[in-house]
Amino acid sequence: MNHYVYLIEKRNALPNQEKYYIGVRSCETAISKDDYMSSSRSLLKDIQDNGKENYNKIILKRFESRENAYSYEIEMHKKFDVANNPFFFNRVNQKTYGFGGAKGQNHPRYGKKHSEESIKKIKLVREKQIFTKESLEKLKGRTPWNKGKKNLFSHTEEHKKRMSGIHKGNKYAAGKIWTEEEIKIKSEKNLGLVWMNDGKRNHRIKPKNVEIKKLEGLVMGFFKKKVEA
Repeated sequence: MNHYVYLIEKRNALPNQEKYYIGVRSCETAISKDDYMSSSRSLLKDIQDNGKENYNKIILKRFESRENAYSYEIEMHKKFDVANNPFFFNRVNQKTYGFGGAKGQNHPRYGKKHSEESIKKIKLVREKQIFTKESLEKLKGRTPWNKGKKNLFSHTEEHKKRMSGIHKGNKYAAGKIWTEEEIKIKSEKNLGLVWMNDGKRNHRIKPKNVEIKKLEGLVMGFFKKKVEA
C-alpha cells in the first residue's frame, strides 16, 4: 500500500482567487497513476463546474505508513489553518488520524446539523450532476480493485455474535420470505441503479452520480466477502 499527502491547485486562477486543497491518500496503484482527487464536496463541485483538466495534483510527500501520512497532513493543515483560510477548499483542520475513524467530540461535525437550506442546496447540486458519454465510456471494462482477492476483511467471533444479535427480528434478515408485491417494489426502486463499493460495503448509485462517486474513492462492482466453509 502506498501512502502520500497531496496538494490540489486550481490552474489559471485570477490574483487573490487562488484555491488549494491538502489531503491524504492510500492506494494500491503507483502513486503517479492514482487519479483520486478528493472526497471534499466543495472541491468536487468546483471540479465538476470547471473540468478536471483545470486542476493540478501535486504530491507533497510519500510515507511508509498511513499514520505518518496523517501526521504530516495535520502539520500542513495547522500551518496554513486551512479550515479558516479562504484560499483552501478544506472545511476543517485534520486533528485526528482520519476523520473516518474519529468519533464523539473528536469528529469534526460533532454537534453540527445541516440546515434545511443546506440540505436543499446539496440535493440541487446532485440533481444537476450530468456525465458525458465519454466519462461513462471510461468506466466500461474497469476491473474492480477487489477482483480475485480473498479474505480482505474478517470478523472476530465476538463481532459475529454481536451482528447476529442485532439482526434477530430484523424484517430484512436472512430467511425472510418476500411477497410478490415486495419483490416488485424493490425491483422498481433499484431499476437503473449501478453497484459501486468502497471496499467495505456496497452502494446503489444513480448513473448520473457515478463519476462523482469515483472521485470520492468508490469503484465499480459489487463487493462480496467470500465465506469460508
